[in-house]
Amino acid sequence: MVKPFAVGTVKAGEIELLGELDEKKDINYAVYPGKDANEETKILLVNIDWTTANNVKNVKMRIKDMVLPVEVKEGAIKTINVLGGLALTVCDDLNHCMSLEKRAGDKYIGKLSGQGACVIKGVVRGDKAPQKVTLDGKDILFKYDPATHLLTAECNLFGEHVLEITR
Repeated sequence: MVKPFAVGTVKAGEIELLGELDEKKDINYAVYPGKDANEETKILLVNIDWTTANNVKNVKMRIKDMVLPVEVKEGAIKTINVLGGLALTVCDDLNHCMSLEKRAGDKYIGKLSGQGACVIKGVVRGDKAPQKVTLDGKDILFKYDPATHLLTAECNLFGEHVLEITR
């Protein structure tokens, strides 16, 4: 397994794959930290099991004190965007991409682009649940599980959009 390069806002040991070796041996990942606490960190994961076409590995990524379950498809790079107390990923990395920035208070802005149905999954630090999720200023339905701190939102995309999450 390749150990990620981590400097800047990410300390060694703050980000790791959880689970048994059999579950994570076919996943390599790299961490691209933000320059400071106001810039997002990107974690890129790749499934290197090419023995079975189109296989999917279900792994859990620990990001500081948060745990995010992710599916990593063979042939695609899975990206996790981390900023402050929020870690998000889009479920179809072939057709969608995202970047995050934090605004005043507990407001996160994401630039989201792509086409078609998009599922956004994430984990939120602490006990303060998201209050509102919007796409281009319009409310979208989201689910939040207070026990696991997992957030799921679905939307349809065509081009570039602005995702806003308010806690």
